Amino acid sequence: MKNLLYIVLILCIQEATGQAREFARINKETLTVDIKGQERLQVTNEYSITIYNEAGYSSAHFIDYEDQFRKLSSFVMIIRDKAGKKIKSIGSGKIMRFSLSQSFETGDANYVAVDPEYKNFPFTVEVTAVFDQKGFLNLPTWIPRDRFNVSVDASTLKVVIPFDYRLRFKEENLKSHNVESINKGKSNLHSWTVKDLSAVERDVTYKSFIEDQPKVYLAPSSFVLDGYVGKMISWEGFGDWFLELNQNRNTLLPGTMKMLDDLPNDDVETTVATLYKYMQDRTRYVSIQLGIGGFQSLPAKFVDERGYGECKALTNYMKAMLHYKGIKSNYILAKAGQDASNIKNEFPSNQFNHVFLGVVDNQDTIFLECTSQTIPPNYIGTFTDDRHVLWVDSARSQIIRTPVYDENENVLKKNANLNLDENGNANLDLDVNYNGIFFDKSSLFNTYTSEQLDDYNLSQFDYRDFTITNFEVDQNVNLAELNCKYTLEIQNLAKKVADRLILVPAMLQPMDFYIHPNEFTRYLEIRRGFTLDETIIVDLPENFRVDVKPESEAISTQFGNYEINISYELNKIRILRKVIIKKGSYEADTFDAFLDFKKKIEKLDNQKIVLGKKT
Repeated sequence: MKNLLYIVLILCIQEATGQAREFARINKETLTVDIKGQERLQVTNEYSITIYNEAGYSSAHFIDYEDQFRKLSSFVMIIRDKAGKKIKSIGSGKIMRFSLSQSFETGDANYVAVDPEYKNFPFTVEVTAVFDQKGFLNLPTWIPRDRFNVSVDASTLKVVIPFDYRLRFKEENLKSHNVESINKGKSNLHSWTVKDLSAVERDVTYKSFIEDQPKVYLAPSSFVLDGYVGKMISWEGFGDWFLELNQNRNTLLPGTMKMLDDLPNDDVETTVATLYKYMQDRTRYVSIQLGIGGFQSLPAKFVDERGYGECKALTNYMKAMLHYKGIKSNYILAKAGQDASNIKNEFPSNQFNHVFLGVVDNQDTIFLECTSQTIPPNYIGTFTDDRHVLWVDSARSQIIRTPVYDENENVLKKNANLNLDENGNANLDLDVNYNGIFFDKSSLFNTYTSEQLDDYNLSQFDYRDFTITNFEVDQNVNLAELNCKYTLEIQNLAKKVADRLILVPAMLQPMDFYIHPNEFTRYLEIRRGFTLDETIIVDLPENFRVDVKPESEAISTQFGNYEINISYELNKIRILRKVIIKKGSYEADTFDAFLDFKKKIEKLDNQKIVLGKKT
C-alpha cells in the first residue's frame, strides 16, 4: 500500500512540475560492435534497466533477430527485486523464436524474444546478449534513448576494428567520439558515451522525438557477404556490388524468347508498356528471403517457370525481357513505404528495403513498379514517391529523387446528383474520379473480398443512416485513373424543422476525413498536396424553394486555397466546392495558423442552406 501511495505521489509531482513520467530507467548500457574482418562480426549488448510500473513493462522484454548470417551465441537475463536481490536467471533455453516473415513470405529471419514474466514493481532486468555474424552488410545503429518515458543514466557504444580497417560513421546530436589503440596496436577502439538523459513525455510525434536523439550510424567500408566482396565508401561502389550480386540471372524460357521475337519493333514507350502488361498478367508477388536471397534476385527463368517472385525477382524478370529486346533498364533501390523517412544520401550504406526499375527514354524516365499486377507503367504511387533513391548503373550509380505527386496531380473529383424529398431523405448518384496518389485505392478494389469491399465503401460516407444500393468501379488500364459510381439512399440528410429543410454545403465528406491535425502534439505533416473538386446538384422537393443561401466565399493562404459557390435556379441548387491543400510540415505557430485555416473551411462548409415551402 505504501508503494502504491509513493507511486501516486510521484506521478502527482511530475504532473504539477511538467516533468515527464518515468516508466523505466536504463541504469547502464554498453553496445560493443567487434569487427573482426570483412566477413566476421560480433555484437554484444549488455544493459541494466529498472522497470517502475506496468506502463514500462514492454521495456523489460528482450527482442532482437536472427537470420542465416546472424546467430545468437550467448544469452542471459537476470531479474532483481527493488532491493537488488536476485529473483531468477533466464538462459537461452527460454528464448522464443518466431518468423519475421508475413504469411505471403518465405524467409529464414526470426525474432528472438524473452519475457521476464515478473511484475512485482519496481524491478531490474540485466541482460547480456552476444550475436555472431558471418558476413555483414549492415552494422547496428546506436540510439541510447529510443522510447518515450524512459530515462538513461549512462550508455556507451564501443566499436572495435582491425588497425587497418576504415570505420565509417555518422553522428547526430552528440560529439563524444574517442579513439584509442588496443590489443598491442592490432586494433582500434572507437567509443561514444552519453549520460543523464531524462525521460521525454509522449507529447511530440515519434518522428520529431527520434530526430532529436543522440545517435550514431555505422556502416562498413568493405565487406564480404556469402562470398561476394563489396565496398561501401561510395554509392558507386555499393551499386557495383549489387550489380555483381545480380548478374547472369537474366536467362528466359524459349517460349518467352519466341514471344519477344514475335513482338513488333515499336518505340520504347510502347514496347515497355506491352512487356509490363505481359509481366503483370503472368506473375504475382511472393516474398522469398532465404540466405543471400534477401539481397540477390531469383533467376528470371525461375519467375518465368513458376509465375511468382519477390520485388527483386520480378524486377529482374522485367529487366531481362527488356534486355532481350535491346532496351536498357536500371535497378532503383529505395526505402519504400507511404510514410518512410528519407535516406541519408550523404552516408552511403544499405538503407533500402525495395527495388524497382527505371527505363530512360530520350529525356524522360519510365518508372516500373514490378510488384503490382494492376497499376499502369510510370506510376509508383505513395510507396516510393518523392524521396531519394539509388539509381544503379555500372561505375555510375547515383542518388536521384523520384517523382513528386502534388496538388495539381492528386485530384479527387466528385460529381453528385442528389434528389431530395420533402422529409429530408435523399437519393444520391455519385461519380468519383481518383487521380494521382488517390489512384492507390485501386489496389483495394482489386484485392478486397466482397465483404471487405462492402465495409470499405461504407466507411467512405459519414451519414448516420444510409444504404449503398449500387456500386461500380472502372480502372483506366493505361492511365493512373480510377472511376467509381455509387448510388445511395440516405435518411434524414436534411434536417427537418417544422415545414423547413436545412442542408450544409459539405454534404459528401467533412474535412476531418482528409486531414487529422493532432492538437496535443501540435504537429502536422502533409506529405503530399491534394485537391478536392466537388460539384453537387440538388433537386429540391416539389413546392420547395431556397429561403436562405450562403454567399460565395474564397480563402487563399500559404497552406492552400478554398472556394465555394452556391447558386439556385429552376428548382435546383448547384454547389461548387474546391479545396487545395499544399504539401508542408507545421508545428508550433504554423500549426496554429494551419488549424485556423482548417476551422475557417469547416465554418464555411457548415453554413446553413434553408429550404422553405412555396406559398
